[in-house]
Amino acid sequence: MLLHKTNAEYIVWMKRQESILSQKARIKWAEEGDSNTKYFHSTIKERRRRSRILRIQDHNASWIEGNRAISQAAVDHFSDIFSQPQEANRLDILRWMDKIVTEEDNQSLHKEPTKVEIRNAIFSLDPNSAAGPDGYNGHFFQAAWDIIKEDVYSFVISNH
Repeated sequence: MLLHKTNAEYIVWMKRQESILSQKARIKWAEEGDSNTKYFHSTIKERRRRSRILRIQDHNASWIEGNRAISQAAVDHFSDIFSQPQEANRLDILRWMDKIVTEEDNQSLHKEPTKVEIRNAIFSLDPNSAAGPDGYNGHFFQAAWDIIKEDVYSFVISNH
């Protein structure tokens, strides 16, 4: 009995090991039952070899080699980028872009909505829609409109 249990645990462990190796090797056909771990290991080694960064070029066009030097160059590069002072006015780029919203459209968007617009918005909701963060769907608001309309108006106006 103990031998069967130990054997079953060993098989489970081997399957897990095979799964880990196949995931590392990124081989889909491993699901078909091949447990050639030597092949998996060689595939993993080859992937690591191809993915390795042996040298990089810095901002002066000089080549940097070695793990520590490459790591330090990366840290220096991003430290330099993120420690530079921000431009005074990044919105300056907007003057080169065409206006999409006209001044008239902008004023219309800033106007307080009317009660008719709010009601129309509520009744344009799909009654069978999923409930919102408040837990209610469109059907609730439409069915209870006569009771809740003043509260809805007040809420919309106060959050405009």
